[in-house]
Amino acid sequence: MLPEDSYLREQAELSSNLLTPLQKDAIQLALELLKFIERLGPEPAPMYTKEQIERMSSAESKRLIEAQDGDYLEACEYHFGDGHLPLKSEQGLQNAIMANMNRLWPWYEKVRASYALEWKGEIEKMWNRFSAEGLADDGLLLPVDGRDGIKSMRAIAAKLWELAYKLRAKEIHIEDHSVRARLEGKREIR
Repeated sequence: MLPEDSYLREQAELSSNLLTPLQKDAIQLALELLKFIERLGPEPAPMYTKEQIERMSSAESKRLIEAQDGDYLEACEYHFGDGHLPLKSEQGLQNAIMANMNRLWPWYEKVRASYALEWKGEIEKMWNRFSAEGLADDGLLLPVDGRDGIKSMRAIAAKLWELAYKLRAKEIHIEDHSVRARLEGKREIR
């Protein structure tokens, strides 16, 4: 469960009488999308853990470096950051890149496909609903693929909240004009 999830749900319930059905749906969809991201979990870790690398004998490390073992090289970069990639050749760099792609690409595809099957239609429907209210925002249509898939989904969830707020601000602005017009004896502005 996300730490802010219960707070956000509580706030949504407290203000449910003030929210339109579109706002409620957008907030609910954002919360469900964040839970979906949580269920996906983190991206897979490299083959070697930091502890395994640190406990490895220098002879074993040397053997893996000389063999330009892509899994070992990629794990070193992952755990110890840039500049700690013990490369001996261009082949070692290629091996590390391939190990990275073999580790992450299936997960990226899982994220993309899961989003497309479970959420893309709902998000597009919500985009159309906001567009009908004059609040079209292409931020809801960000592509969810590759290494930025999770980042894009988080941005979409944030955009749903933002649009729900903007819809309320727009309604308050319209109501403000209507009240002012009635006070001045003019017809309502809609």
